[in-house]
Amino acid sequence: MFAAAQAQSELRLTQELCALRVEMHQGFAAVRQEVATSRVDILKWTIALLAANLSATIGIVALLLRHS
Repeated sequence: MFAAAQAQSELRLTQELCALRVEMHQGFAAVRQEVATSRVDILKWTIALLAANLSATIGIVALLLRHS
């Protein structure tokens, strides 16, 4: 009787662990996708700010060279 209960308990535990692994795999995939998306957004903002900074620097240097 105890052996049957133990076997049933182990089976249920194994099923729960398998379900947990699947859920964790799906959750980690969602996190990976979110990180990839945020990295792309950060890269876009970095390029935009770099272009703005570069154009402002060129404008200031051009203004200084005109007045020298």
